[in-house]
Amino acid sequence: MAFTVTQRVISSEDTIYSYCDNLCKKAKLLYNAALFRVRNVFTRYEKEYRTENEIGVFLVFLRSRINVRILLKSLRE
Repeated sequence: MAFTVTQRVISSEDTIYSYCDNLCKKAKLLYNAALFRVRNVFTRYEKEYRTENEIGVFLVFLRSRINVRILLKSLRE
């Protein structure tokens, strides 16, 4: 499978600069938030005592797994 890529340099004077800058910042924040959660799950998995923050991350993770299972079950029916 081949993809065609076009590169364009966007300067701060371009009309779409603020739009692209805003999207890039949001993408970076989303990436960092997801990476934080993944690291928390892997590094804190077998700890005996967890902080409130670690417990919160685990709860979000467990809820998302349950929601995926419910979604997959409904798709099979």
